[in-house]
Amino acid sequence: MPEEGYKFLKTRTSTLRTEGGCYNAAKICLETSHFSEAEQYSRLACALKRDPLNRAIFAESLYQIGRYAEALAESRSGIAQTESYEEPGFPDYDGQTRLKHGYYYQHRKHTRITFQCTEAKCLIALGEEDAGKKRLKDAVETAELTGFLGEDAKRHIDGFVERRHLEAQLIEAHSRAAEVLSRATRNQVRA
Repeated sequence: MPEEGYKFLKTRTSTLRTEGGCYNAAKICLETSHFSEAEQYSRLACALKRDPLNRAIFAESLYQIGRYAEALAESRSGIAQTESYEEPGFPDYDGQTRLKHGYYYQHRKHTRITFQCTEAKCLIALGEEDAGKKRLKDAVETAELTGFLGEDAKRHIDGFVERRHLEAQLIEAHSRAAEVLSRATRNQVRA
């Protein structure tokens, strides 16, 4: 499916005039491994509107084309911007500003995790493996549901097991222990 999106995008590149259109084009290019084009579209999206989402995809694009130091710097400054970013308000008919709400908590958290993962991958690529793994573990701790993290990030953490798998193992262990205890109790009653 992403490849179909890329083919569609290539026939409509002249219509990309908005920050949202450039962001989506960059995302499609990343998903289809057209990293140089993703960097171009994400750079244009940032030029039109330098918000955390555009910066996150720009940082990931830089990482994918091997410009690790730039991606690391973009990720670090993007994390700081994410914490204080507010969408600009829009003047309503009565002259009051509407929709000035900042980033919602979940939106802010997912953007922060995206930056942390890109930062970690950059640190690992730059030879700072311990710092990179620590940053990935921070991202895992930030994410309540670790399903948000991509497989490429998880593979850098030694012994990484998703929380849901650990919970399933714990439930299974409790069930086995309860079964053993139940058998022992029945055997004692019989004896």
